[in-house]
Amino acid sequence: MEATAVGNVLVQARAAGHVSGGLAEIAPAGGVIARAADVHAAALPPVPPKSHPTTQREQAANDVKFPRSIDIAARGPYPEIAGFLGRHRDRYEPMLAVLNYFDGVKLARAATVPALYSVAQMDDVCPPSTVFASFNAYGSDSAAQSAPQKDIEVYRFNNHEGGQEHHWIRQLQYLRELLG
Repeated sequence: MEATAVGNVLVQARAAGHVSGGLAEIAPAGGVIARAADVHAAALPPVPPKSHPTTQREQAANDVKFPRSIDIAARGPYPEIAGFLGRHRDRYEPMLAVLNYFDGVKLARAATVPALYSVAQMDDVCPPSTVFASFNAYGSDSAAQSAPQKDIEVYRFNNHEGGQEHHWIRQLQYLRELLG
């Protein structure tokens, strides 16, 4: 991970390649976390990986699952999971139980800092519905009086590359507005 000081703000960015993890502490591939002093100031997840929409019943049971992405993603890690399950049909439920620990929606709920998301409407690696699920859940379990500020940029005609330089500029504008 690279870290660059910009004034009194430390900006950390992930290198290329997918990294699963929470949004508040671990930025996904290409994601950025801005910190002022030793406090996280913002999360800038470009396309949160492994985030999955849930029904109200699943959400109430805290049972967030991966099936939608496994069923519809054409590229990325999900076809590998489908291939594994094609050979090991009896491991479906145990595998989902383990993957649940890495679900971006579940992790997004605990976020406490402002966030700027992005979603590419033609993404065949991280389906847009999964990104919106993470965005909608972001900060919902926050212990604070209100959920943290969040915004999302939608790139209608992009695939997994997202907004690229357009979004990088938007991220810098967001940090400038947030940190004054």
